[in-house]
Amino acid sequence: MMKKFALVAMLSAAMTMAAFTPAFAEASTESSTESLENLVTFDDAVETALKDAGLDLDSVTFNKKMHTYEDGMPVYEIEFLVPGEKKFEYVIDYKTGEIKEKDSEAWEAEDDREYAALISETKDYFNFYAAENQIVTMPALSTLIDECAKDRETELVYYKDGMKFDDGMIVYELGAMLPKEMKFEYTFDMKTGDVVESEKEEWEAEDNAEYRDILESHGFSVK
Repeated sequence: MMKKFALVAMLSAAMTMAAFTPAFAEASTESSTESLENLVTFDDAVETALKDAGLDLDSVTFNKKMHTYEDGMPVYEIEFLVPGEKKFEYVIDYKTGEIKEKDSEAWEAEDDREYAALISETKDYFNFYAAENQIVTMPALSTLIDECAKDRETELVYYKDGMKFDDGMIVYELGAMLPKEMKFEYTFDMKTGDVVESEKEEWEAEDNAEYRDILESHGFSVK
């Protein structure tokens, strides 16, 4: 069963299919759905990262879990730490489960303050690792649609969703585009649902390649 964390990826494929014209791409609902069902879950990606780091789930604290696109590939960005010892960053292919990038840094004195803030934020709120089971993403999605697309929601194509610890709070990030027109990124406070930050950018020539990559990653044959 697909995790709630992949909700926006599912919505992306469905909305993209609804918006398509044969002049640009061809795809069947069946083939696109099958490709989504075969995607690597966040749990799988975490298992891969922890195994590579030689750690187990009980020994680490997570501070980022994001699904996005990097160099044309759908990936998970995962960050976790071993308090007082090390910090780890992994980029894992969303389709194959392969590690695309990884990095680790020794714990520094200033990390103590950030870790204390993270623990304070999560202690009485939720387990960051399992947060997708406790946070409903639909209100955030509705906010973005209302402010950016209104009656054009079927034209939106999503390219980012996930959670991270940032500036002393846990936030949910959601990115979408109206192809050939605008790109949008929203950051929401996970406790209140309030918009912490939003950004709108005019479509630029280089966005065409990213858009094409997103469509192809969802199983569309792009002309």
